[in-house]
Amino acid sequence: PTIKAYANSDFLNSQAARTIRILCEFQEPMQRLHANGIRGTILVFGSARSMARPDFDRTVKGLKTKLTKGELSDADRATTQTRLDALSKAEWMCPCLLYTSDAADAEDSVYLGGRRQIRRNTSEY
Repeated sequence: PTIKAYANSDFLNSQAARTIRILCEFQEPMQRLHANGIRGTILVFGSARSMARPDFDRTVKGLKTKLTKGELSDADRATTQTRLDALSKAEWMCPCLLYTSDAADAEDSVYLGGRRQIRRNTSEY
């Protein structure tokens, strides 16, 4: 007998069905949220590289100090410079971390600067 693709576990667990599995990771939680009366969400993508501004500044200062002391081997100097370069590319995330932390703590809204504001919807569905 022919096995339907949706019932074929070998296929569903294969590389060829990766896209289907990814879609399931969106659809199944959406169904669960809907079943619990949650009609809207805000998805915030984060990064392990994001830091609060004071932590970022302290880390950059420490790496720059390491580089200027001249006590590093060539390999350690290259590694330190690579870390510093990576941090400079992630600096834009500092305010984002602040905004998302504020949004998580705010009772009903959070100010995002300019005219942007996230406001929680408190109406019943």
